[in-house]
Amino acid sequence: MVPPTALPLADILRRTPLFATLTDLQLLRLVHGATKHRFRRDDLVLARGSASHHLYVMLSGRAMESSGPTGNGVVLFRQLKPGDYFGECSLIDGQPYSANVQCSTAADVLLIDGGRVASVMGNSPAFSMAIIQDLTERLRRANRHIGALALGNVSDR
Repeated sequence: MVPPTALPLADILRRTPLFATLTDLQLLRLVHGATKHRFRRDDLVLARGSASHHLYVMLSGRAMESSGPTGNGVVLFRQLKPGDYFGECSLIDGQPYSANVQCSTAADVLLIDGGRVASVMGNSPAFSMAIIQDLTERLRRANRHIGALALGNVSDR
């Protein structure tokens, strides 16, 4: 039997590009047991260095993925909006999360079990490729940014 909350969650995910290629059954497998969490502004969703066994999907609100506080402030990696996801790197390599994710507004975040994500990735090359393409795009953007910083003058850094 499908839990009653699984169907609306599956419908929400279907509108997100990452999940659009999945079958109804694959979507239901992903959201079965998934939990929706509400966060307030400034709440920390995921801390750098913590173990992560979930794929996190922004359902509403905004969050910032950053390096966390440093001597000169925070290095912002990206701003997250509804439909964006994070935590996939830790699911792929088993390493602790490499950034802080902090809400910049109140937000609803869906936590999907990493084992379920891995199972669906194994059965859906299109889903796996979508994650790989997104990671590749973010890596290229980071490389351009690093290159621009390296070539800029000290005051630009």
